[in-house]
Amino acid sequence: MAATFTDLMASLMVIFILLFVVYSNNVARSKGTATESVLAALKAGLAAAGMDASRVERDSRDPYAIVVILPDSLLFDRGSYDVVDAGNRYLARFTPAFAKILCSQPFGRIETVVVQGHTDTTYVGSGEGDGTPLADRGRAFNLELSQNRSLAVVKTCLESLRSSSDRPAFLRMLSASGRGQEELLLGYGGDAPQQRRVAFKVRVQGDALGELTSQLPSAGATVKTQR
Repeated sequence: MAATFTDLMASLMVIFILLFVVYSNNVARSKGTATESVLAALKAGLAAAGMDASRVERDSRDPYAIVVILPDSLLFDRGSYDVVDAGNRYLARFTPAFAKILCSQPFGRIETVVVQGHTDTTYVGSGEGDGTPLADRGRAFNLELSQNRSLAVVKTCLESLRSSSDRPAFLRMLSASGRGQEELLLGYGGDAPQQRRVAFKVRVQGDALGELTSQLPSAGATVKTQR
């Protein structure tokens, strides 16, 4: 009896592992397909709205994310987190089109939309300090600057959607994150203008769990098979 029970548990463990492998593979495949679908929708939709679709690309750090990159010079003066007039006008055009594309995706397809502020490694703050090394003061200054910029962009985006029916759904996806100088682009110097950017990071999730569940036998069928 003990041996039979042990064999049964071993068989169940093997089944569990196989199901987990299938689920993991389905998740990866589903999320990859969903990411490509959202990427294509963003490129086509923004281009149709007269926006520059070349700024839409896969995130090199996250296989299930898409980024829309805007240079900070379009939105801010150097060292400032107040959105300039040109930036307000751009976001007033960009945000409704962007939100409509994402809110038109199947329910649950978009996991999050994070507005990320990034800086270069230069420091435009005061040279005076409390003895903290200049490099550390610069890092802290840039982190705070990027946080304030990301919040300013989120606020401006929501203001541009004040009368839009997409606003509630888009708001549930949206958040802000200041990254400072911690995620520099490869291939550019730390003080390169390309480092000073705001990125809308769209993270996608797939529907693999539902697909896998539909393929599994029912509990009744499982019991019948074990008899």
